[in-house]
Amino acid sequence: REAIDPSALAVAANIKVAGTVRLLHAVRDHLVAGSRFVAIAGSLGIEPGPLDAGPGTANAALINLMRQLSALYGPNGVTTHTIAPGPVDTPRLRALIETQSAESGTSVDELWERYRAKTTLGRLPTLDEIAWLVGLLVEPQASVLHGAVLAAERCERAPIEVRTRHPDLLIIDGWSAGSQRAIASASELGKVARVHIKVDTGLGRNGVTL
Repeated sequence: REAIDPSALAVAANIKVAGTVRLLHAVRDHLVAGSRFVAIAGSLGIEPGPLDAGPGTANAALINLMRQLSALYGPNGVTTHTIAPGPVDTPRLRALIETQSAESGTSVDELWERYRAKTTLGRLPTLDEIAWLVGLLVEPQASVLHGAVLAAERCERAPIEVRTRHPDLLIIDGWSAGSQRAIASASELGKVARVHIKVDTGLGRNGVTL
């Protein structure tokens, strides 16, 4: 965004990205085969909005860093994992909403409803649920998720419809509640016979045709 203070980007990167590097430096001599290195980024690093220059840039950089670490440490049996949730029900977010309400005159309940309306669960994930996900990633079987970026009920995005030379084929980039509605609507209207969904697994782009 034009109005953002460039130094704010440096502060965000120093906390989110350089902080992760400092942590890695502190523990790298103790990493052995079977160790896990887990970072919590945010969905704005993947799907930023027009007013998310700070968190969007910092989280995107962290996701990129974790991808690099996956290539560096993976051959040694150390797996890396990134969790990228959307808004999480935290004291910090509640305080932010209180401030937004006071500044805008919009009720707290209405602001919360705006957050909830963007999720497929109808509520925001809790800190306990994010902690559960971290715990899940330290299980031995989680090595199969090495290098992956895991979404934790991030806000839905609108599907991107791509024109092709096949008029009966609908291509959707990503899977979300919006994608489901697009498929249902197109199918009911008889507009498409096939649907191809592109999904980012964290290990490269993959797709499936239905």
